[in-house]
Amino acid sequence: MSDLGVGLVGCGKISGIYLDNAPRLDGVRIVACTDVDAERARETAHERAIDACTMDELLAHRDVQVVLCLTPPDFHADVALAAIGAGKHIYTEKPLATSVDDARWVLQSAAAAGVLVGSAPDTFLGAGIQTIKAAIDDGRIGAPAVAQIRLLARPPETWHPSPAFLYAELSGPLMDLGPYAVATAIELFGDVEAVTGLGTRPRTSGVTLDGTEFPIVEPTRVAGVLAHESGVLTTITTTDDANAPARYGVEVHGLDGTLLGGDPNTFDGPVVLARRGELDQTLPLVSEWNENSRGLGLQDLCRAARDGTPQRASGELGLQVLETLLDIRDCALSGV
Repeated sequence: MSDLGVGLVGCGKISGIYLDNAPRLDGVRIVACTDVDAERARETAHERAIDACTMDELLAHRDVQVVLCLTPPDFHADVALAAIGAGKHIYTEKPLATSVDDARWVLQSAAAAGVLVGSAPDTFLGAGIQTIKAAIDDGRIGAPAVAQIRLLARPPETWHPSPAFLYAELSGPLMDLGPYAVATAIELFGDVEAVTGLGTRPRTSGVTLDGTEFPIVEPTRVAGVLAHESGVLTTITTTDDANAPARYGVEVHGLDGTLLGGDPNTFDGPVVLARRGELDQTLPLVSEWNENSRGLGLQDLCRAARDGTPQRASGELGLQVLETLLDIRDCALSGV
């Protein structure tokens, strides 16, 4: 069946993996790109044999049916609304917007225009989390009761040349890493009905690799508890103050067994099933999407637009992820 033409907005570092993966994705054909740095857009277009455009040209491009937004978060809502105004479907990197009001306006505008909205993260569509979901659905651990999802990272200033933005307001590990945890929890256990959270900020400043001091505004250690409508309680932990990722980033416990999975910021496993009185089993992964498969959410949107299939990495999910994270943040900042 035919592919949908995709126009890429933002040719920064993350665009490379989307462009690399696009030929493997059903329904996706990237045909044009734009960037605030016109030279970078021209270089990307030359390397990938696509059209370099201004933003207005991309929105008017006759072969562009979907806009892929990979800009910094502050521009996500504006790009989405411009795409919707041009009658294009929109898929955006996380977050859907930086405020709940803006995210809701994007969804309302899309509904009125008859176009679709999709939002990262899409790691939960990968082989690792889908293998956990299949095992739960097959009753391998009985009814899930509680879960822990951990995203542990080293301080960004130890590896990033310009890390200050990762500590700025509405950033930090909760807003940067937390979307992977919350989207995973919703995929596995359903909608969230209540949250609470705690956070600490042991450092008020950091130093870049070249010795420049910068402020740390957001908590660098945050824990949240999600109460799902299904009755499952999920604890999520995010921090930039760890030495290495957790060995098992996802744990799901039921009366009959436990499932252990990999980092929810990746698409891979392993997935281990532990049951009382039995040897632990490493389960076979349920799909081939076990490498860096960013773009699965874009494929999800293109298939929905082309075939009418239900979206999974939808704008509605992006809104719920944003609402949940901001509620955890409010609790962490207020101590309530």
